[in-house]
Amino acid sequence: MDALTASNLENSLCFEEKLEETFEKDWDKMNKTTCGVIRSYLTQNIKYHVITKTSTKKIWEILEGKYLIKSIENHLRLKMRLYHFQLMKGISIGEHMNNYRKLPADLANVDMVIEVEDNALIFLSSLPDEDYETFVITLINGK
Repeated sequence: MDALTASNLENSLCFEEKLEETFEKDWDKMNKTTCGVIRSYLTQNIKYHVITKTSTKKIWEILEGKYLIKSIENHLRLKMRLYHFQLMKGISIGEHMNNYRKLPADLANVDMVIEVEDNALIFLSSLPDEDYETFVITLINGK
């Protein structure tokens, strides 16, 4: 939403059809631009749900229904992703941290907050023992 606000495109989410005072050409351009901005922020596995949609409002409704609805199914799916998160081979620790930061943010979007201590422990648990055991123990013991 911040990207849409910064681009002065947030109003295109509010209307299914163009306003009477808006020219058709301007409306089409704003709608296409907004669709492009939204898609540019989606990961590939999320983008495929909306890739063929040409209405900003429709894209937003699909994403909202799939990822922002505060249903038990979404809570469980997001928690499962968080608790099963593991460092994959070939991924740098920096990229792994960035990927991890998305998970608590996704949970916060559905009003689920993870305590700081739990957040740190879940992240440390995502690191493989054979490579990071000494590092994790040192952090936990504070030495």
